[in-house]
Amino acid sequence: METRFYRKPKTENPVLVAAWPGMGYLAKISAEYLRERLDADMFAEIVTYQSIIRYVDGLAELSFSRHRFYEAPDANLVICVGDDQPVTATESVRLAEAVMDVAGELGVRMVYTMAALPTGYEGVPKVYGIGNSVRSIRMLREHGIEVMRGEGGVSGLNGVLIGVAAKRGIDGVCLLCEIRYVDVPQFESAMYVLKALTGMLGVEVDLSGLRRRAEEVKLMTKKAKTGGERLGYVS
Repeated sequence: METRFYRKPKTENPVLVAAWPGMGYLAKISAEYLRERLDADMFAEIVTYQSIIRYVDGLAELSFSRHRFYEAPDANLVICVGDDQPVTATESVRLAEAVMDVAGELGVRMVYTMAALPTGYEGVPKVYGIGNSVRSIRMLREHGIEVMRGEGGVSGLNGVLIGVAAKRGIDGVCLLCEIRYVDVPQFESAMYVLKALTGMLGVEVDLSGLRRRAEEVKLMTKKAKTGGERLGYVS
């Protein structure tokens, strides 16, 4: 694992939004859309190596994944988007620690992640929240986001990161949004979770692009159901 800084970021004591691929591609769709709309620039990345080599015409090289950091100085925001999830729990924690090492250098004061909640909802998807401290739970309630009740878990880095943040005394929130399908891009849910996130961040973002993609997916899903076709989406 390597952490590479390409330039010194302009942000000071920013908020961190981090996301990796998961069910319905919810978290990554949301973070990538936010990054694009805020015109955030990359300044660093973490490279993680995998236990496989890839070759082309006999020439081999190590296989790796990239977890890029972008900054949007006007919003005092840093966005981390990863290519993929680590395979094991140990690797997930190690990567989360590395992300929080970068966050520590930047003086990050709050961490936000997003995760999918598969319910096959009707109507519009609902957004829930969990926090890693009493203060972060209070923040959720202040923004009208219902806190998850009972016991449960959030697997992968979208959950693990706020647990690692708590160990370092940094508040964190994971926003969980209902999705219909786990293997189809959930643009509608991404729109609603981003609406909740930007409300907490105090940042205005045009979500019409996600709304258009959501309508396209609905249309393609309807056609696939009526025609007996199989949906062929890629992340």
